[in-house]
Amino acid sequence: MASSHGRSDLRFADWMASLPQSMHTIPLTNLSIPGSHDSFSFYIDEASPVGPEQPETVQNFVSVFGTVAKKLMRKWLATQTMNFISQLEAGIRFFDLRISTKPRDPDNELFFAHGLFSATVREGLEQISSFLSAHAREVVFLDFNHFYGVQNLHHEKLVAMLKEIFGEKLCPVVFAQEVLLKSNTLNTEYD
Repeated sequence: MASSHGRSDLRFADWMASLPQSMHTIPLTNLSIPGSHDSFSFYIDEASPVGPEQPETVQNFVSVFGTVAKKLMRKWLATQTMNFISQLEAGIRFFDLRISTKPRDPDNELFFAHGLFSATVREGLEQISSFLSAHAREVVFLDFNHFYGVQNLHHEKLVAMLKEIFGEKLCPVVFAQEVLLKSNTLNTEYD
């Protein structure tokens, strides 16, 4: 049974590469791509401060009830149970990423956030990049759709981080309808 489980995982880890050749010329915008909501929330840190996007009522609730309130919050904040690598191995290719700065953080670090803070953005992106290095014919979509407490210097830091971590794995600037599996610059086996 364990060996069949392993083969199943491998199939999902490389599902894009396993698509029929005829699908490699269809724009990725025309494919249904499995994704996850609040993709990083498998690791919500109960010891972290409350995120800046939370309303005053939640902030007050936590200031009164402290750790107990954060434990309750975690139950409704954690929308995922798998880390990035497990999600990728299960076939997830679209990630909903919400980032924030922490109040009074001297390092101006970027964190994933959903009510409470999670891992650093760098940690998560490095996991995704590592997966892509091992599965060069797969494509991952990163949707940064919320920015809490992010200023120009943080945005510049994020862009530099993406370039540093992903390098040539990043899609060139083209119209979305032009991106095909066949045009994946990571692997020339499609050509």
